[in-house]
Amino acid sequence: MTAASGASTVVGHFHDTIFGGFVFPFFAAIYYWFPKTTGRRMSEFWGKVHFWMMTPSFFVLTFGMMRVGLLGMRRRIVDYDPALHLDTTHLIMTIAAFVIALSVLIFFINLFYSMKHGEKAEGNIWNSRSPEWQVPSPMPVHNYDVPFEVVGEPYDYGLAGSKYVEFAATEGKKH
Repeated sequence: MTAASGASTVVGHFHDTIFGGFVFPFFAAIYYWFPKTTGRRMSEFWGKVHFWMMTPSFFVLTFGMMRVGLLGMRRRIVDYDPALHLDTTHLIMTIAAFVIALSVLIFFINLFYSMKHGEKAEGNIWNSRSPEWQVPSPMPVHNYDVPFEVVGEPYDYGLAGSKYVEFAATEGKKH
């Protein structure tokens, strides 16, 4: 491996790290918090389509970037040396990028459609123990009518009768 080819794997690694470490969690957070903020659920079917289009395409794209780097393609160039015979890999990477873009479009269509037409999300739909999921969705204007206290351990999900938060008795006061 030459210094140039080793440096080019940086392109694939960078995209793998940034997209995998920022974009995937960003989508996950939207899917998780959408019911709390809107009172509606996003379509699970279209969420799965989004995931199964984006995830394999992401791996094809980033592994393709790493492969062409190992085969000698430099970074920060306008075009590449046809003598490297990377045309097919670049075509596959381009198709993967377009599939990712299509999956993101599906995500946004699902997001905006679900704002008005999504299934009603009532109560604690994720069976979360955290305080924000113990109040109705969408979240009330003043969040919590009464103060709460954390009384349990965060990882006691499977224990019978375990409780994480406890709300103070209603005294007619808003907090």
